[in-house]
Amino acid sequence: MKKVISLLFMFLIMGLIFTSCNDDDDYYYYPIDNNNNNNNNPLLYEVNNVSFNYDSSANMYLFQSKFKFKLYKGVNVLIYLLSDWDNNEPVWMLLPNSALYTASDNKTYNMFFNYNFTNKDYQITAWSDPMPQYLTGITFRVVAIPGFFPKSKSATPPVDYRDYNAVVKYFNIDESKVKVIKP
Repeated sequence: MKKVISLLFMFLIMGLIFTSCNDDDDYYYYPIDNNNNNNNNPLLYEVNNVSFNYDSSANMYLFQSKFKFKLYKGVNVLIYLLSDWDNNEPVWMLLPNSALYTASDNKTYNMFFNYNFTNKDYQITAWSDPMPQYLTGITFRVVAIPGFFPKSKSATPPVDYRDYNAVVKYFNIDESKVKVIKP
């Protein structure tokens, strides 16, 4: 009887050891789109003509996305602001950052834009001193990318995230398939 209990105990311990040693390190979770659950590629969205709402308690403008997505563990979101045009090519600026904004009162404001995100949505904030009366008509690009690079042992990111074109090239994002979403 002692041999049977010892054998059972040994198999139990071996089973625990083998099941606890797996190769799933959560490195390969990618964002998925609500409309295409088989999408394993970085996602690119554009939000045009964004209007911010003023939050007097926080003394800043807020834009809360109505568009919902699902991000798995380890996915990052980068948000770029359309800051200018150069030879008919858009100039995208990574947030957080400051950008000049000409409001409806024809005054130019130095706005500071920032953002935060969860696995379901994102929020963009804007602040300036003084604040414009309205903050409207702004375009953003939202890029969801994997946050881990298992092939690279370096602590340095493999791409300069401030450079929108480098990010698009590194992650093989097809800009012709940008998904335009309503603010």
